[in-house]
Amino acid sequence: PARAAGLFFRLSARAHLLAGDDTAALDVLDAALAVAEAADDTGGAAHALNARAIVHFRRAELAEAGALFEAARARARDAQD
Repeated sequence: PARAAGLFFRLSARAHLLAGDDTAALDVLDAALAVAEAADDTGGAAHALNARAIVHFRRAELAEAGALFEAARARARDAQD
């Protein structure tokens, strides 16, 4: 159930991003990350961090995006995802 909730939040964030509301996307991705961490879902956390990085990259916040991409990559490697 927690993994499904995390996926729902990530998909919801994508919808917000496509609608042009990156602030709402980041808010929903915070929830996705919290759910993944609470469920000890390292792969889900990696996906949430990667999605946050994409939002920051689109905002041209490159330092933040780079740090998030690195964090996502490390989590994905830990999850063997």
